[in-house]
Parts: sequence; C-alpha cells; structure tokens
Amino acid sequence: MARILIVEDSADERQALAELLAAVPHDVRAVPNGRSVLGLLRERPCDLVIVDMIMPEMDGVETILAVRRKYPDLKIMAMSGGGVAGFDKYLNLSRQLGVQQFLPKPFTNDEMLRAVQRLLAPR
Repeated sequence: MARILIVEDSADERQALAELLAAVPHDVRAVPNGRSVLGLLRERPCDLVIVDMIMPEMDGVETILAVRRKYPDLKIMAMSGGGVAGFDKYLNLSRQLGVQQFLPKPFTNDEMLRAVQRLLAPR
C-alpha cells in the first residue's frame, strides 16, 4: 500500500480520486490546494503526489516547484484539462519540472490506476 497525496481544487474530482485510489487500496490524503502540501509531507511522507495544474491560490507549477525543492526524489503526477493555455503547454511545462507522469483530463479510472501503478512500480 502506497501513501498518495492528491492536490485538486475541485471537491468532486478530489473525492472521486481519493475513493478510487483508496479502494486499490492506497493510503490517500487529499487537499484543495498546494498551500498545505509541504506541511503534510513533513508530518507524513508519501510515495506519490498527484497535482492538478490549474488551481486558485497556489497552482500546480508553484506546488510542484515547492515539492521538488524539498523532496527532489518524490514521484509526482500532474493532471490538467488544459484550460485557456492549452493542454500541450502544461504537458511540456510539467516535463521541464521533472514530473514523471502527465495525465490529461478527462481520464478514465483505468487510465489513472495504470498511471499510478507505473509510477509506484519498483524500478
């Protein structure tokens, strides 16, 4: 069982992802923005952080940069519907930030589960 932290501003999406991953089972925590991520990681380290790229207050880029500075080896998955800037911009940006997996929204439960499994598989 892996420890996963989900950072997603949409309450419905956050809850759906948490329920999906907890059923696998994984130990899942979910928060609405990036502001509390570093504090949570200090309290309880995790194996994977899943970050929405477009969020108010602290967006995915800021969250990923903060996590990378403190936890450079932590696995990160980014997800986005693209917003006004477009999907390709976020895909390219996430690669530059060292994100190991990018999942475009909307995605299926199976796509999410496969992506998480790939990231958590021993190398």
